Amino acid sequence: MLVRPVDNSLASNARCAASEPFVIPSGARVLHLAANCRSLAPLGMTFIRGDATRASIIPLMSFLRFLMLLSLVVWLGGLIFLAFVEAPTAFSPGLLPTRHMAGSITTGNARPRAARHLLIALMLLLTVLSQYAISPSMHALRAEVGVIDNVPLDNPLHREFDRLHVWSEKFEEAVLLLGLVALYATAQSLR
Repeated sequence: MLVRPVDNSLASNARCAASEPFVIPSGARVLHLAANCRSLAPLGMTFIRGDATRASIIPLMSFLRFLMLLSLVVWLGGLIFLAFVEAPTAFSPGLLPTRHMAGSITTGNARPRAARHLLIALMLLLTVLSQYAISPSMHALRAEVGVIDNVPLDNPLHREFDRLHVWSEKFEEAVLLLGLVALYATAQSLR
């Protein structure tokens, strides 16, 4: 659903002008983030029928946030399990004949220079470059020009944004391909 301020005086009293409406699932009162402002201001909203395409992005974003949190929980859970369950159990006296055997259980057959490890390190490097070099530049350009689609294509800022966007896409494609190769290499090593 598309939301708009109930009363224009509310929007004018806020630090930011409510420029473009945005989409939310439902509710009587919401937080409105103006396109040209970085702060949130609580405004009374009324719901009107809106663009179905815009409304469909909200469940997708919720699902992506869920996947991100799930990945973090699994990662941290694995670390906690290793530190507080697996290692203390493997190294408990009398369970295994040697500490060397216990160490090989907890660390596995670690080969830090294995192809899959190098691929994953390269994936992380490309992701860091994308998130901390390319994306901030794109956000700065968006903040400078507003809605990028409203800027003429021959504008130097629009061309710079397009150039950065192409690099962002190339980095993401490379991360995906490296991930698939790393997955294949890992599967081959498990045979």
